[in-house]
Amino acid sequence: MCPKNKKQLSAVVIVQARMKSERLPGKTLASLGTHRMLHHVVRRFSGAPVSEGVMVATSEKSTDDFIATWCSTANVKCFRGSEEDVLSRFWNCAEPLDVDLVVRATADNPLAWEGAVEHLGRHIVEQGCDHVTYTRHMPIGLAVEIFKKEALRRAFEEAPEPHQREHVTAYIYENKGKFDCLVISPPKELEGPFRLTVDTREDLRLMRKIYSRLSKPGEIIRSADAVALLRENPELVEINTGVQQRRYNDPSGG
Repeated sequence: MCPKNKKQLSAVVIVQARMKSERLPGKTLASLGTHRMLHHVVRRFSGAPVSEGVMVATSEKSTDDFIATWCSTANVKCFRGSEEDVLSRFWNCAEPLDVDLVVRATADNPLAWEGAVEHLGRHIVEQGCDHVTYTRHMPIGLAVEIFKKEALRRAFEEAPEPHQREHVTAYIYENKGKFDCLVISPPKELEGPFRLTVDTREDLRLMRKIYSRLSKPGEIIRSADAVALLRENPELVEINTGVQQRRYNDPSGG
């Protein structure tokens, strides 16, 4: 149920997840506080104002049976598709749903901004564009993206390159002549040169420290509180400051 003061979007939140990762295998179900990391990601979006709720999209590989089992136990909708062609996984997940919009989140971002769906949704509805996401002023790991289901269909049918099949929206933002893309700034309280994703052991170490300091029973950690913690404690930032962020055309973990 979304709060009554939020206008519901004709949308679904799809969280892409798999166990395979070159730098940190199994990170999706790594422990973070008293729960798995995927639990925290799904929970952050469980109150998003979307008509179709949250779905996890994983692969058909046997290694991802663990994710499907977790979803079944947690009563979370799960779709299974291609491991490498993540674009087809997303389209086949979204295609039968009666929605106009798709929100893409990833299972390695347990501090993704809890207000992003409403914020991005307002912009895509008001401006009628095909795709909306945030500028690089937002810390790595806090952003999600929203796009029209029709844009996803076109990308699925037209994208020819392997990296465009692996990275769901690469074809869209590489073809701005075909798609109307909007990049917006995050709220000031969320800006900062921080790394809040989990792709290495250093990232996981930092995330566990953040959760140990900020988590409260029955509540999610506000993204703004995590950013404020890093601003006030530079020694925490040092934990993963040397980790290099991979470009979208490098191997991914989704």
